[in-house]
Amino acid sequence: MEERMSENVREEKVESFGGVELKARGGETKEGKQRVITREDEYLLQKLAVCIQLNQPVLVEGESGLGKTEMIDYISELLEWDMSYLNCHDMEPDQIMGAKTLDNTTISGFGFKEGRLPEGVREGNLTVFDEINFIRGENRAVIAESLDAILRQKDYIINSFNDGEKVPIHEDFRLIALQNPPGGAYGNREILDPPQLTRFVHVRLNPMSKRHKLARLKGSFGQKHTKMPKKDYIQVNGDIMQYTDQATLQDFIERYVGFSIEFDELVQTRQIGSNYEQPIYTSFQREWDRIKTFMFKFPQQDIKASFIRAVSFYYECKVIGNKDMNLLDGLITKHFDGEMVKSQDEQEGE
Repeated sequence: MEERMSENVREEKVESFGGVELKARGGETKEGKQRVITREDEYLLQKLAVCIQLNQPVLVEGESGLGKTEMIDYISELLEWDMSYLNCHDMEPDQIMGAKTLDNTTISGFGFKEGRLPEGVREGNLTVFDEINFIRGENRAVIAESLDAILRQKDYIINSFNDGEKVPIHEDFRLIALQNPPGGAYGNREILDPPQLTRFVHVRLNPMSKRHKLARLKGSFGQKHTKMPKKDYIQVNGDIMQYTDQATLQDFIERYVGFSIEFDELVQTRQIGSNYEQPIYTSFQREWDRIKTFMFKFPQQDIKASFIRAVSFYYECKVIGNKDMNLLDGLITKHFDGEMVKSQDEQEGE
């Protein structure tokens, strides 16, 4: 009896991406292709895994050839998760939303072939919006309403191509958007505005470095290359009971507010992000909601470590280059590692 029961139970498959564990959906097993996973790829996979785990829409920005789509394919294969791919520039509106068809089995004589977006939403697919800042004119209105519903976390999207059908958003549905940076070689790409951009976790990727290129080529010949160090893995090292220490929690909430204010000042004065064509935009409440969710999902050994881990994760996504990363690291150390820094306004208010 026990043997028969065990035969019917499929062992749950779990994959780890930089310490972040994701369960396989158990869909159609896909034949994976040989890939070289570099250290840079591991960091991107980890960021994608966190956003998938926490159901936070993510926008990955980087030049062509960095492996953005390739890493999403890799996750889709490992997790046996169907992927719905939409190219916002190249695809036709009916490929995105669907089209009426002839169907002799219906009273009207018409049927409907669902497009990639409603299919992904309904089935809970890993759904990719590629070229999100290069949307063709006729596709803009088609995508805008559904994208807004998704980003506002509504329960359904409206498919105007199928008589205003309400398509329920599956609990497993996840959204990943991709774009090349506007300006330079990608001058025809648009700059996204703050209301849209801040609804995503915005991940900027550095241009491909010499080390990254060497790792790709060495890996293709089976040679060893540098991997993500274990210290950068995201793991649960504590429990959420730490947040019941109200005095310490209050202290670090105040530290975070001070940090976020100074970060925004550095962006506004162009000390951080001065050479980004797509500007850094922040939304205080949205940033805090993400950080809080992260801290409850991945608590560290104490409140201080939990704040530093969560703040570092999201704000490091926003910047590229050694200069900006060093400024950010120094800002985090200043506000979370030492005595609490109070602004002049706070001091005068005491």
